[in-house]
This record gives sequence, structure tokens and C-alpha cells, in this order.
Amino acid sequence: MHYGGLGDGPASLGPRAHQRRAQAVHGRNHSPARMKPLPPASLLAAFGLVLGIVALAGFVDAYAFGHFQGLFVSFMSGNTTSLGVAVAHGDHARLRELLGVLGLFVGGVVLGALLGRRAGRGATSAILGAVAALLLLAHLRPALAMGALTLGMGVLNAAVHEVGGVKVSLTFVTGALVRFGTGLADLLSGQRTSWGLAVA
Repeated sequence: MHYGGLGDGPASLGPRAHQRRAQAVHGRNHSPARMKPLPPASLLAAFGLVLGIVALAGFVDAYAFGHFQGLFVSFMSGNTTSLGVAVAHGDHARLRELLGVLGLFVGGVVLGALLGRRAGRGATSAILGAVAALLLLAHLRPALAMGALTLGMGVLNAAVHEVGGVKVSLTFVTGALVRFGTGLADLLSGQRTSWGLAVA
């Protein structure tokens, strides 16, 4: 019986043994260059969706600002600035109004995050559908418009968090509130969350 030794040529090796030997040699002497993954074909479409969401938020914000005495429903930085002014002037009625808007916005973010997690792969469609329903409610029930629009803009922020590795948020304060709302959603759904990051 013949046993192949170190002196045997490649012909004495089986096909799989020959393949393993070649891979070992290449692994020692040649480090194959890793090919960089190409950007997904839908990247431009995703950024287009983000631009559409930002445009919608801006339109709704402009409408709310003109109809609800300078209150914003998406641009939370403007509301926090107004909140500081209300505190400085001792305007308690305005303060309560602004705190209500901020609370509704965070509530909308929580609702959107929970809805997205339940919907799975159809998260974006489910979230945009909920936003459309809230906008329709605001149109049909003017008395509920302020609350519906604010909730809708909070939900809308849950539609897109990152595109192509880039984090997406409308403003710094809005982004902080979105992360805080997502942290609340983590808590409500039993997931671990880092509150240091949620409020950063």
C-alpha cells in the first residue's frame, strides 16, 4: 500500500487536498485584497425618501406656525427656545402649551418606534401610513389638528434613522427627543437601552 509523502507531486493529491494546499499557500504568501462593497442600488431612492420627509415636515411646520400662534409641530428647537422665553417672562399658559407639544412629539416618536418594530420589514410603509392617517384626522377634525399634527411629526421621525451609514435627524434638539423617545420604546418593549445615549 502506498502512502503519499511530502515528496509527492500535486498529481498524487486528491482534488480536495490539492485545493486545500493551494488555499494554504495563497493564505501564507498572498493576502487577497478585500473588495469594497458597492453602495446599494436603492441608496439614492432612500435619500430621496429622506428629502421628501424633510419637505413634508417643513410644510406641516409652516402650516402649524401660521395657524397655532407660533407653535411648531416638528421643529422642536423652536419650541424649546420659546419654552425658555416663556419661563423668563413667567408666561404659564404658554409654558403649559409648549410642554404639551413637546410631550405629544415624544409620544409620537414612541408610537412610531413601536409601530415600526411590530411591522418588521414593512416598518416604513406602516409609519408613513400612520402619519397620513393623522394628517387626515387633522384635516377632518380642526379641533384635534394641533395634537394630530404633533403626533404625526413625532411618528414621522421614526420612519428613517440612518441612510447609508449616516444618521438622520431634522435638528439637534429634535434628534435628542427622537433618541429619548426610542429609549422609551426600548423600555416599553422590554429591550435594554442606554439612557446616556438616549438623552445625548
